[in-house]
Amino acid sequence: MMVETPSAVWSADLMAKRVAFFSIGSNDLIQYTLAMDRGNAKIAHLYEPLDPAVLRSIRATVTAGHAAGRWVGLCGEMAGTRRSRPCSSAWTSTSSRCRRSTCRASRP
Repeated sequence: MMVETPSAVWSADLMAKRVAFFSIGSNDLIQYTLAMDRGNAKIAHLYEPLDPAVLRSIRATVTAGHAAGRWVGLCGEMAGTRRSRPCSSAWTSTSSRCRRSTCRASRP
């Protein structure tokens, strides 16, 4: 299941019982969590992947997925940047790279 909106984050514990995995789409999740359009040059500077609301949303999704024994992947720009790697390593002790640099995966 793609997790790209705050509503998907906050229902992840319920959905984890019904899906095989979670794939967190970081680009859209950041945009929708921060209620801003990253394509709008006037406010694009507000697009901040390491905003606490974004990090807490990702952590909540990983926690819900792992509690149900589900695989959780992080895709998008956030997964492929060095700046975000310490955060994704902190979410799980068993992170591994996927084939593409834009996806990080963790197993429960």
